Amino acid sequence: DWSSDVCSSDLGEPIMSSEYTKNKSTVVEQYKRAMPGFFKQKNAQEELSKKVLDQMIDDLLLKQKAKKMKIKVYARELDKGVNEIKKRFSLSAQGEIISPEMAEKAFKDELAKENLTAKGFREKIRGQILVRKLIDQSIRPTVKLPTEDEIRTFFKKINYIVKGDTSGLKNMRSEERRVGKECRSRLSPYH
Repeated sequence: DWSSDVCSSDLGEPIMSSEYTKNKSTVVEQYKRAMPGFFKQKNAQEELSKKVLDQMIDDLLLKQKAKKMKIKVYARELDKGVNEIKKRFSLSAQGEIISPEMAEKAFKDELAKENLTAKGFREKIRGQILVRKLIDQSIRPTVKLPTEDEIRTFFKKINYIVKGDTSGLKNMRSEERRVGKECRSRLSPYH
């Protein structure tokens, strides 16, 4: 009975618990490698679980929107995306170029580790390209990029916060405050 594997189904398409579990374990491994101290934080596991499910819901909604807008992913775009990923496997862990056969084996081993077939991998890449095209066509044109001065000012504020000076938080917009607090909790040994 597949319905016992459904995590959420009120989006028009189900989000499967097995897919959620697989995505979560991949993200946990990435966090363990990139930010080992993250899991020492209170509620880190719950926060990560929520982020993974939120991301899956966002991805699904974006894919649905792209399909509604009749955005297409062409075979050459998909092949290029797959080849870009495969290219990452052409170097050994020590950064040395390896043979095409070894690179292909490393790629297939990674697919097996992720419990993905070649077809499933292509579909995953297709979805990512679809979302990127949607963002490029409908979201990016509406976003005003910050100026150099705005970037410098924000960086200075974040730098103060990371060093422990939170007095600048009261003058920040709510999103800036959230980012500042998140940076401080992740980067400062004194939080």
